[in-house]
Amino acid sequence: MSSSEKKTGTASAVPRDEKILRMIGLASKAGRLIIGAEKVVDAARSGIIFRRDGIIVVAADAAARTKRNIAFAAEEDAIKIVEVNVDMFELGRRIGGKGLTSAVAVIDKNMASAIAGIAGGSEDKKA
Repeated sequence: MSSSEKKTGTASAVPRDEKILRMIGLASKAGRLIIGAEKVVDAARSGIIFRRDGIIVVAADAAARTKRNIAFAAEEDAIKIVEVNVDMFELGRRIGGKGLTSAVAVIDKNMASAIAGIAGGSEDKKA
C-alpha cells in the first residue's frame, strides 16, 4: 500500500460514532444540548426537540427502560433517535461532564441534521 493510499484510508477512517461525539461536543459548547434522559423525555413530550428539528442520541449501555421511555416520548413527533456505541461515562465525558449521561438531545437544526447524516441509514427512528 502506498503512502497516499494510507493517508486516504486514515483520513476517511474516522468512525461514525466518533464523528457523532464530536458534533455533540460542539453542540455542548454552543449550549444547544439537553442533557440527561429525564430532561430529554420531558423536552420530547413538550415538543421542544421537534420544534427545533432536534435529534436524540443515546448511549449503548443505557438501561432498556430508559431507551423505551425515550422512544415512547419521541414517537408522537417522529423525533430521530441515534444510538452510539459508547458507554454512558464516555458520553458524559464528551459533553464536558464528569458523570454518567445516558442520553442527550441536540436542539440545533444544523447540528442535528449533520448527526442524522453521519448516522445515515443506521439511525433508530422510533415512529
